[in-house]
Amino acid sequence: SRLRLDWCGRPGQVSETAGTFQFILYAVTFSWVIDRILAMIIFGTFIEDDERYDYYARLDEYIWLYYVKNFLSLMYYVCSVIFLCKIRKSVREKYAIPEHKNCPSGVEDFCCAAACSCCAVAQLARHTADYDTYRGVCCSETGLPSHVPAIV
Repeated sequence: SRLRLDWCGRPGQVSETAGTFQFILYAVTFSWVIDRILAMIIFGTFIEDDERYDYYARLDEYIWLYYVKNFLSLMYYVCSVIFLCKIRKSVREKYAIPEHKNCPSGVEDFCCAAACSCCAVAQLARHTADYDTYRGVCCSETGLPSHVPAIV
């Protein structure tokens, strides 16, 4: 990764952080697939449409699976917030970006990660690359063209 952070948001050497993007991509894809499979089982997507089919009875039958699905979704959210807080903290320390003066240490990172993670990720991207000079590239190791120098 261009920030040289591992998948937990900890700084490391290039060899330790080389597979960060791939690991996160696989983890997100895996959790999404598991969530969709559990939803199909619980809510009967495989069942043919039948006016007489009682979906609430099916939910009662699989209520334990419903709670497992919700627990896994909660764990995914909690881990995402924790890792995003660590990444924000690393970026703030690296670039000497101060926290809001009225927030205790770490609270701003937590609030941004928990309330609007996509905004926090976009903010991190803006702080770590000059998109006015270099365009973003999908499926590259750093999200930038290969000729762009790594940010130190």
